[in-house]
Amino acid sequence: MTDLDKILEKHNNPPPTLYKIIHDELGYSHDCTAEIIDAVEKWLPKEDPRPSYATMQWDKCVRMMREKLE
Repeated sequence: MTDLDKILEKHNNPPPTLYKIIHDELGYSHDCTAEIIDAVEKWLPKEDPRPSYATMQWDKCVRMMREKLE
């Protein structure tokens, strides 16, 4: 498999969001799923305003987690 094939596969088959897993795979209602997503979003740490390489990486991880919620 070439690098281009891997990129296309990843683009065409993105991993499921937390919403999709809870709602589609576990069968929770939309309202219940939305409440769980909201709770997880509140639970996630805030981004760190201090400028450093470590905090930039931390913030990147937090943003990635938030993006994968819905």
